[in-house]
Amino acid sequence: MDLLQFMKNEGYTSAKFSSMTGEDVQLVLNDVASTEDLYQMMEVIPTSLTYYPYERVPYIDCFIDENVMKLRLSKA
Repeated sequence: MDLLQFMKNEGYTSAKFSSMTGEDVQLVLNDVASTEDLYQMMEVIPTSLTYYPYERVPYIDCFIDENVMKLRLSKA
């Protein structure tokens, strides 16, 4: 799945997450060239994803082995 294109197709413009070092990162999706670049910025390649579009703040859980990274999504 092309995660970046999926998020853009759903109308999201930015994603926020905590890096593996604990630093908060906010990305403008139009500034990210490809899903591979997104994974580089996240410093991980997820093994599976779960999408929660109906939460107050929509998010995607990215599972990496036994760890989870939450991408909080926004449309504006």
